[in-house]
Amino acid sequence: MKINIFSGKYNSILHPFHLENLDQLSEFIKNKDSDLSFNEIKQITLEILKFLLENNIVYVLENSWMTNKDFKETTLSNKEIVDKINTNWFEETSWEEFYFMLWFKFQDWYRDKLVDIGLVNKPIDWNEFVNKKIGDLEKWIEENRPKE
Repeated sequence: MKINIFSGKYNSILHPFHLENLDQLSEFIKNKDSDLSFNEIKQITLEILKFLLENNIVYVLENSWMTNKDFKETTLSNKEIVDKINTNWFEETSWEEFYFMLWFKFQDWYRDKLVDIGLVNKPIDWNEFVNKKIGDLEKWIEENRPKE
């Protein structure tokens, strides 16, 4: 299943002030597609997380900031992160295990660039913000992402 994160259905995942963990990401997907099976939700969630990691939009924390306020970035590779989740996430996984399985933070470059053009940490219409301030979000990310 190939997901277009820039489509109207999923693009608000790219709003940097409302998702912080794997549980929230999968719940967002469930709310968009209530008829999906567990395996479909898992596949879409992992595909979106992989995209966010590979495009340097988020980084994964070594721990949950709920238990430790240190935003220390994990040393695992993006592939190791996705593989670890895939291996440990089952339909029978308890809510608590899943909630603490993976926490992430949006990269400073991404959040700061959006703030520079008017994003504030309060409820907004993300699609309207993107249309008025950015236009082509995919192109904007490519142009503004730090070059390695």
